[in-house]
Amino acid sequence: MSVVDDTTSALLDATRAAILDFGVRRTTLTDVARRAGVSRMTVYRRYPDVQALLRELMTREFGDLLARVDAKAEG
Repeated sequence: MSVVDDTTSALLDATRAAILDFGVRRTTLTDVARRAGVSRMTVYRRYPDVQALLRELMTREFGDLLARVDAKAEG
């Protein structure tokens, strides 16, 4: 499992919230930046577009799901 810094975590959380509110097609990097409390340039330095941010979000969410399933299987 990779280590994620606070800014990346905030961006991914903001992306998830924006997608739940607006849907994938209407989510913009500007919306994500505003929700995360960072500048648009901070987002653009890390992710070239919403699709890249969405891929990272899905990787995180899927990883969390697998970790929960693994913990449940061990318990």
